[in-house]
Amino acid sequence: MDIAQKELGNAVGKDEHYISVIERGVYYPGVEKLISILKVLKVPAVTESITGT
Repeated sequence: MDIAQKELGNAVGKDEHYISVIERGVYYPGVEKLISILKVLKVPAVTESITGT
């Protein structure tokens, strides 16, 4: 999936700087925020096994 940092940030309720620091490994999001990012990125195998949906 090709999505800009700004779009991804907006989709999960954060800004592009938040996504940038995650991508660079400076910050690791909590489980809830990580799941929301994975859902936006449409990673079904991961989100289904974590959430059971």
